[in-house]
Parts: sequence; structure tokens; C-alpha cells
Amino acid sequence: MVKKLSPQDAEFALLHDPMFEQVMLVGEGRPFPILIAVTKETDEDALQKRANDRLSSFPRWVRVRRVIATREPWDVDSGLLTPTLKLKRPLVFKRFAEQIEAAYANATRT
Repeated sequence: MVKKLSPQDAEFALLHDPMFEQVMLVGEGRPFPILIAVTKETDEDALQKRANDRLSSFPRWVRVRRVIATREPWDVDSGLLTPTLKLKRPLVFKRFAEQIEAAYANATRT
């Protein structure tokens, strides 16, 4: 059975927490989701806990195991949002590809 969930549903739940300014979940075809978040908080363990508290009503496999935090907001000028302020998911993924791969690589070693 293939587990599917629209990442936007979980992202919407995360955005109800004022700690998260912008978020994107990645993890399709991967063993677990990773959260990329624009936030002022730098403690990734605290961010992971806050995210999972917000995701407690979702299936357990939606729980975040790694967080990539950035303070740089995503906007139209950076190319990460459309003029209608929709997230350009492939470009955000590309921008953080190195950190995403490192997060999955480190997870397999632990």
C-alpha cells in the first residue's frame, strides 16, 4: 500500500504555529519527511518538536525527522515564489538539495 498525503495539508497545519514563517515538506520516495522552514529559531531539535506537535493529528509517518532552518525569506525576487505568492516547490527543493541529501545521508548512519 502506498502512503500518500498532500504536503500542503501538513504545511498548512505547520503555518498555524507563529514560529514557522514559511515551510515546505519534502520526502516523496524517501523514508521520512524533512521540513524546510523559514524561521528565526535556530534550534533544529526545538523546531522538530514544534512541527511534530502540530502534526500530531496526521498519520505517524508524516512526522518530521529532520529540519532545515533558514532565516532568508522566500519571495518573488529570489525566484522561490510566483507573482501570486505560490511556492515554486522544484526551485526550493533545488536551492536546498545539498542540505536535503546530507540530512538523509546522516539519518542512514544514525
